[in-house]
Amino acid sequence: MDEERRRELVDSQGLSWLVSARNQVQLFMLKVHESAPPSSEAGTTTEASPELRQWLLFVGAGFSLWRAVFLVDPKDVDRQTSDLQENATAFLEKVIQTNAVTFGDDRSCATWSSGYYLNNARYRVKALAAFREVPPLRPGIANARIREVWNETFLALLDTFHGFVSEGKSSKRMA
Repeated sequence: MDEERRRELVDSQGLSWLVSARNQVQLFMLKVHESAPPSSEAGTTTEASPELRQWLLFVGAGFSLWRAVFLVDPKDVDRQTSDLQENATAFLEKVIQTNAVTFGDDRSCATWSSGYYLNNARYRVKALAAFREVPPLRPGIANARIREVWNETFLALLDTFHGFVSEGKSSKRMA
């Protein structure tokens, strides 16, 4: 991602941020798709190769950020811990009562579900540290501005992915 697009993501607000973030995470997922390791390099049926394990972490983190970006409130209000239990309880009751969750349910409980998807992405970014250097992430997101957490997580994922792709290209040249 060039510096101008990074600045656009960090500096924009409201609906402009939503459009920019959605576009950038979808472009990221396209790049991840295009970087899929060949099936012959995936590993055995019992254990995935290190390259495939990393690629799967990028897929999961990308999906989680894609879902989370649709749940960030356009006003980017602070995510308060006082609202988390109420939203989490409503979400859990929906799952128990209907055995199903839709995007509408994610939206109605966005204070909790946005954090769920962001934490899922952050978990996967941190798991990539077993394979490569990963930019640091803040320790928690409970009372954070979700847009800022999303930006931080996406930019860390993107930087980590650039290293993965560069390493893959150089090892393919050596082969």
